[in-house]
Amino acid sequence: EAESYFSHFLDRVEAAKGRLQDLEPPAADEAAHGTLVDGYTSIETDLEEAQGAAATDQDPEVIARINEIEATTTQMVEGERALGACRGAASVAALPGLLRRTVPNPLTETGEL
Repeated sequence: EAESYFSHFLDRVEAAKGRLQDLEPPAADEAAHGTLVDGYTSIETDLEEAQGAAATDQDPEVIARINEIEATTTQMVEGERALGACRGAASVAALPGLLRRTVPNPLTETGEL
């Protein structure tokens, strides 16, 4: 179950990164855009490692990868702010809480889970 959970997030991160890479930002936004793309690349790697660790019940490694993702998202939030994008729950800053399941699970609230 945990492996597929991380796989789902990896799919979403890859899709977000792909959409960002397709953009051609104005010169003034290139640095912030690059911060986001680089951050998503780093998160992809951490999610792949978390997925593998979850498959073999290596909880300490999963926690370490989530902590790395949190550090990465902290840097990415600055890029989001510079671009005036993704506030609140849409911000990449929400990802570590979702991965740790420390925020309400929307599927539980809708009755789908």
